[in-house]
Amino acid sequence: MASRRTGGTGGPPGGLLRPAFVAGERLAAADLQAEQSQRAQRLRRHNRALHGSGIVCGLGVLGAGDPSRPWAVWICPGYAIGPYGDEIVVPERVVFDIDRASWKVGPAAESSVAHVVIASSTEEKRPRRLPVRGRPDERFATRQADGYTIDALWRLEGEAAPEVDLCRRPVPPCSTCPESRYLVLASVHVPRKGVVIENHHIKPWK
Repeated sequence: MASRRTGGTGGPPGGLLRPAFVAGERLAAADLQAEQSQRAQRLRRHNRALHGSGIVCGLGVLGAGDPSRPWAVWICPGYAIGPYGDEIVVPERVVFDIDRASWKVGPAAESSVAHVVIASSTEEKRPRRLPVRGRPDERFATRQADGYTIDALWRLEGEAAPEVDLCRRPVPPCSTCPESRYLVLASVHVPRKGVVIENHHIKPWK
């Protein structure tokens, strides 16, 4: 197979860059961050292209049955790959109140269906003061943890990605990142104000 030479320009167009470490050169925080970013981007690309996005296991949505929070639902533990290729892990059951999220996505009068969605996020951990010039009293996070964000949307952004038929020829082209980072868990037919959401109101997303 013929190799592609790029004349020392750093690889083909769109190639991911990583630091080229040289003995005796000063190692800065930006170098380590670039190394981590390149590896993370490769993993995301692998997940998107080979596995696709979607729920791998768990992440069921059930009515919480709480009269004090009638629009609350339970999100079951589970694992998913988001539209950008990020891993999303929910280690234990969590409650999500659609009513408290509705102020961010629009009034329920616009639609009777709320889509419960999830996306990956990053949480900063272990803040402490570091000897940064000009910022002696500022606290910086020394660790980052993978997390998730649950929200509700009255209207989905863009269109769902088409299903890939492995028997079809020619092989479909590689997919690109969609506009939205959210992965839909379920569509909830929201009842009138004060009415408790039950399981028959919830339709899992496929």
